Amino acid sequence: MSKVLSLFGMNTPPPHRNAPSGKSLLEILIVVVIIALLVTLAFPLAGYFKAKASYAACVSSMKSLHGGFAAYLGDHQMIWPQVPDGLDREGEHGDMLAKFWYDALRDYGIPKKTWVCSADERLKDFAEDEKHYESTYTITEFDDQPNRAYQWVAQPWIIESGEFHGKGVGPNVIFPDGHIERGIPLSPSSDK
Repeated sequence: MSKVLSLFGMNTPPPHRNAPSGKSLLEILIVVVIIALLVTLAFPLAGYFKAKASYAACVSSMKSLHGGFAAYLGDHQMIWPQVPDGLDREGEHGDMLAKFWYDALRDYGIPKKTWVCSADERLKDFAEDEKHYESTYTITEFDDQPNRAYQWVAQPWIIESGEFHGKGVGPNVIFPDGHIERGIPLSPSSDK
């Protein structure tokens, strides 16, 4: 049977070739072009994902502040922290009002860095400075009546004091029930 197969060339080994052991220049060039294309696509996406992460960190900080205020209300007969009359709002070490709010929630596990949005470039260095007090957020001041902070569901508790998440994008606003909305843009959008 093997003689029959060898007549038709079916039993003979394939001819031996000296195949090159490396990659050709064309194969290397194709790989380099693909990597360059992926890197080109990744740069714009990196900025997008960085902005999304910064926004998520800001929302998380605002939710933490909301939780701190809710705990404060629970411990103080539902009375909002009262800003002292005559508070020197602009002191030697920064905003004394920011220090007042920080001190009000410090016992509720709210660290100083929570008061500064991660997208706020002007205050990022103050978040760790223990002598300087600044805040990205503006806190609503309610009177000393119980439940006043919950009386108006559309009255925000905390408002971002700037457009840190893009021009034409309104500041984040957190309401008594803990939900966050984007406020009205502070400057016109340049997307026209």
